[in-house]
Amino acid sequence: MSIVLIVVGLIIQFKVIDRVMIKSMLKSYKQQLCTVSVDSESYAIADFEDQIVYMDTYKNFFTEESFMEFYGNRIGSLYVDFVKANPKISLQFKEIKFDKFVYDSEKDRFIINYTLQIQASDGKVYTESNQSIIIKENGQRKIDHEKIFNYGSMFNN
Repeated sequence: MSIVLIVVGLIIQFKVIDRVMIKSMLKSYKQQLCTVSVDSESYAIADFEDQIVYMDTYKNFFTEESFMEFYGNRIGSLYVDFVKANPKISLQFKEIKFDKFVYDSEKDRFIINYTLQIQASDGKVYTESNQSIIIKENGQRKIDHEKIFNYGSMFNN
């Protein structure tokens, strides 16, 4: 009986550690992605090789397949493109709020719904709704699927 309790306790502890690591990973990823100004490295991408190097900085956040979607669907350049179209405005990651954090034990994955706030230098605050599915790949938790329910009004202009 005590061995069962110890095992259950360890499993719960690992899931708590996973949650903390996943929250930190998502915050780091979105902070890097959503902070763009005309003098930032991401804005200064001049050619295809520079773009590949920039996009590679996001590889560690994604499974291999999901990274190809991130790259192919140009999610990584949305915020840079916004600043390029509006060069007097810069974007700054402001906050991430986790709305739903569920562990699916059958598939060993986490399903996380969260909202982002992105502060523009013109004073506007854009709110974005997202969902990420996190799985384990090569012993690390990574984004396997990312769905953006809305990009905030910055892309509706």
